[in-house]
Amino acid sequence: MLLHASAPAPWSAAELAQRLYIQTAAAREVLDALRQAGMLAGAESPSRFSFGPQDDALAALVDSLAQLYSSHLVEITLLIHARAVAAGPDGGKT
Repeated sequence: MLLHASAPAPWSAAELAQRLYIQTAAAREVLDALRQAGMLAGAESPSRFSFGPQDDALAALVDSLAQLYSSHLVEITLLIHARAVAAGPDGGKT
């Protein structure tokens, strides 16, 4: 949602990490996952990314999510954090 709201401003992993209060390595993983999902566009620098969905359907889906997020912030935040706790400290990778 942060990249969507700030589009077309590019973000580095370090900037994203600082804003989200996470480690830079974790921010790199998030950016890489979003890039692989077709949600990011590369900026002038290969280490900076901005919101840039690969097609109109994905753009519409994220726009809808942003609207829901703004009107149901508490519920969505609780859902995100509940999933993170359930996944465990390694994100459910083991």
